[in-house]
Amino acid sequence: MEVCRQGYELCWHFALGSVASSKAGTTDPLHFNVTNKDGKVCLLIEGSATFDVKYTLKDNSNGTASFGIPADAVVVAGNCADAASNISVSFFSGYAFNLSFTVVEDKSLLSAVSLDYVYDTERFPNASDVGEAVVAQVTGLSLALSSATESYRCHASVPVALGDRVNAVVADVRLQAFNVVNATYGDESVCTEDTVTTVAPTTPAPQPATPPVNSFVVVDDNNVTCLRVDAGIRFEILYKVNATVMRRQW
Repeated sequence: MEVCRQGYELCWHFALGSVASSKAGTTDPLHFNVTNKDGKVCLLIEGSATFDVKYTLKDNSNGTASFGIPADAVVVAGNCADAASNISVSFFSGYAFNLSFTVVEDKSLLSAVSLDYVYDTERFPNASDVGEAVVAQVTGLSLALSSATESYRCHASVPVALGDRVNAVVADVRLQAFNVVNATYGDESVCTEDTVTTVAPTTPAPQPATPPVNSFVVVDDNNVTCLRVDAGIRFEILYKVNATVMRRQW
């Protein structure tokens, strides 16, 4: 995944106990995974994430901090079970991006998303609450991603609101939270955003020219005009030729 903002980039593939890294700006994604107690890969994920966080300045005005998960210096943890799994990516000092998944009726669901962050001076200059730790989260979700045996893929940039102060954007996501076989992704379930096609606008049928206006009169027995109509008249006739409906106008 290669979506970048403010000089940061996230390209990940999570690995419990080991972290691969590459420098920001490279085209190759990082790859991490979560392993279970038997040492087998039980969760795969890759993608990019950036965050815009609103905060209050010392003069009570508003500021916005923009950052992403760096391509290195991350610590990854997670757990896997038959019907629940989670992953936590820790970075900077006191920051973590957390995702939780569940299985319901053989569907893999995203159940919670959260961001832990700290009002540090590097990313939140002149913050009124320097050093305060904050958790922005959305819980109780039931967002179906794929069947429990498939992977999920979404190249599109998808906004995610974590409360009223944090907006995340995830992109180029591929993940499989359950039933990983041989540390590889299963068949893909593609997000709606990747399958939407643009429909070309229809061209309206050409309209015939406006007919000229003529005067039509009716006279009585004494040759006195009793009715006059000024109008343009157009005739249209529908007829069939070998079961095809034809139209004639004049």
